[in-house]
Amino acid sequence: KPSRVITGSSTLDGIMGGLENGSLNILAGRPGTGKTTFAVHLARVFALGGGGVSFYSLEMTARNLGAIVVCQHTGIPYETLIDRRKMREKDYAILLDSAQRVCEMNMRTISTPGLTIEQFATKAARDVDDGKKMVVLDYLQLLRTTKQYRQRYDQVAYISGEMKQIALRLDIPIVALCQMNREVEKDAKRRWPRMADLRESGTIEQDADVVIM
Repeated sequence: KPSRVITGSSTLDGIMGGLENGSLNILAGRPGTGKTTFAVHLARVFALGGGGVSFYSLEMTARNLGAIVVCQHTGIPYETLIDRRKMREKDYAILLDSAQRVCEMNMRTISTPGLTIEQFATKAARDVDDGKKMVVLDYLQLLRTTKQYRQRYDQVAYISGEMKQIALRLDIPIVALCQMNREVEKDAKRRWPRMADLRESGTIEQDADVVIM
């Protein structure tokens, strides 16, 4: 099979040539900067191209994720679904048609609050057996583990290392969203984000093959 997964984002594919199988790809940013929206876009475009993808969210419902996918597919603002007074009759028809097409895509949106890294490993393996070629997780710092650690830093280090091993075992790219600390906002006008800005980090940048900020 191809050694890389083409995301469908021309800018990203032009820089990296796609996502390499067996790779852990970190998509990092502060809250509200569009991490989930961009990750949904990557997953949707990949699924439209015939690839299978599973999108796990630890902070959103599957219904809300599905609504974002449908809105991206139609170009209708997400706020239109929230405030139905803004929806025109033709928008409703377009959304219904788009929802049907989205349901036919090989893409799953799963809401999994409280997910552990051990459960994620089992679910991802089943996804690959079902024909999925990419897995997206939103987001890494919300994962937990059944192992006991005194320090949160050590727990995150274990989780990021396991994420990389899962990608290698399954031979697929994993895209994991990641929060950044507040320091990046203090110096936002003076510098670009650095890998040291990853929250609760120390090993995430070591385990990751790609860090996108």
